[in-house]
Amino acid sequence: LAQAIAGVQGVRVVPDPPHVAMFHVVGELDPEAAQAGRLRAQEATGIDPFPGPRPGPVPGTFRVEIYVADAGREVRPDEAAMAWRVALGVDGTGPG
Repeated sequence: LAQAIAGVQGVRVVPDPPHVAMFHVVGELDPEAAQAGRLRAQEATGIDPFPGPRPGPVPGTFRVEIYVADAGREVRPDEAAMAWRVALGVDGTGPG
């Protein structure tokens, strides 16, 4: 999952690769825009790509914590990556 998300333009997985079933993702949107993108992705794909975004390490970025659990295995990594692309607006649907 982390590898698929790391391939999305505008995000960085920390640490890369993850050492456990939890990792952070830092994205190049402010938290409000990330939340709007998250809702857009939920509507467009039926997948909630990430939990509520928090402010990232620098202004204009967001950070989320991803836990990989059994329930998360219901979504394939490529499907999750597409939901991230929709959320960030790097899928051709508009700005994130």
